[in-house]
Amino acid sequence: MSNVPSNESISTVVPVGPGFSQTAPDTPETTTLAPHAGSQRSCARLHDADETQEYYQALLRSLPWPGNGLARRIRTVGLTSCYGGEGVSTVASRAAVAAAGSGTYNALLVDANVGRPSLHSAFDLSLTPGLSEVLSEEASCSSAVQQTRQSHLSVLTAGSAAITGVYEAVDRLNVLLGELKKDFDLVVFDMPAVGQVPSSLEWFRLFDSVVLVVEDERVRWQVGQRAAKSLRRAGANLAGVAFNKRHEHIPNWLYKTL
Repeated sequence: MSNVPSNESISTVVPVGPGFSQTAPDTPETTTLAPHAGSQRSCARLHDADETQEYYQALLRSLPWPGNGLARRIRTVGLTSCYGGEGVSTVASRAAVAAAGSGTYNALLVDANVGRPSLHSAFDLSLTPGLSEVLSEEASCSSAVQQTRQSHLSVLTAGSAAITGVYEAVDRLNVLLGELKKDFDLVVFDMPAVGQVPSSLEWFRLFDSVVLVVEDERVRWQVGQRAAKSLRRAGANLAGVAFNKRHEHIPNWLYKTL
């Protein structure tokens, strides 16, 4: 694996209720968007690589995936955002890396952002064949999935953007998800931003769980609320929000003393 997107200014995933609250919890780690009033979980700041890794472990612990040993388990999760460039690829990549890092479970990272693919470059893999070819039945799933340098971690790249109708292949995606669950314990989809590709909204209802990635101090709470409503209307099981690219208004050395 090489050049995996990195970002150490990340907050933890918090669950969301029916909507967002404009006022964040009254703690030093206040964020632009806050969980619904029914949730009291706060967002933890991260200051070094170890804490960044712990963030992604916390993300996985917040989801009932097989690694948690829970009876009700998710096997597929889609990550999306309100706008492009909010760090979805970073969060998706590192979550998959963390899942595979246990050495027990097999994780698959899928680049479903066909118009703006990035994971093939991040992991130094071939762009094609990929998801587009699999959904258009130009390639088999087994021939398109590529093994990374990290054990237990594979990637299904985006494939060719020239192939049309990828996001309309909902039935084929449903079949593909069934196939992937046979070989992988967790499948993480790096999805386009909500509304960026309207036809992709149909995909979210097929995932066991969905996480909305929100860039700190860029996204207004009303925008986040609209994105969450769009996902729910599409039938998505919205598990929570990942606050990304936190800005340190308090120096790290001072924050650690609070």
